[in-house]
Amino acid sequence: MTFTEYLEQKNFSAATVSSYSKYISHFTGWMQREDIMNSDITYTELLDFVRHLQGAGKSKRTITHLLGIVRHYFTYLIAEGKRMDNPAAGLFIKGMVRKVSNNLLSPEELQELYRQYSIQLNVDESKKIMLGLLVY
Repeated sequence: MTFTEYLEQKNFSAATVSSYSKYISHFTGWMQREDIMNSDITYTELLDFVRHLQGAGKSKRTITHLLGIVRHYFTYLIAEGKRMDNPAAGLFIKGMVRKVSNNLLSPEELQELYRQYSIQLNVDESKKIMLGLLVY
């Protein structure tokens, strides 16, 4: 199975598959120029890739996006049995502001969730207290 087929199997859109395939070719091209095999790349060498991107004038946002694609690529390699670990799993760019969704539930919905929590599930009182701290 190819990386493209892997992404399609994971139900990524056609545009995303095309974009990810294009960007991963930049990464694999860099690995070939550095004479690094998929199975041999380490966290340190991924840092070298990030430095390469920074030297090429790529923005933090672009580098963060590329690292997300590289994480998917290593997950694909693990699924194929070509790697045992994902060296990009813990690699994040400092200084990037992540968007956090807010106001997902209205206050009334949160109160109803709290009220129904212990009725529908068999949970101990400490978990309901923690949920209450989040709701109120």
